[in-house]
Amino acid sequence: MSERDLDELRWHWGSAYMIFHTAPDTWLAERRDDHGTLHAKTALELLELIRADYLKCPVSRRIFRPGISGGTRSGRGSRFRLEG
Repeated sequence: MSERDLDELRWHWGSAYMIFHTAPDTWLAERRDDHGTLHAKTALELLELIRADYLKCPVSRRIFRPGISGGTRSGRGSRFRLEG
């Protein structure tokens, strides 16, 4: 896993998607509005899926509100447990 890849995805798309890298070939993005989930084997593949998903149905960036339940970059409010 590239921490840089994860950081880049979160920087650009974190206000619309909760993004996780949970295993060597498991990248996940969960929409912040309807919690739809995208699965990929690489960061690049996930980026392509996110772009296509967002183009088809944009996620309101107002959903992400720091300090509100489910509105932190820590993953609180997600269906996925963060690996530590």
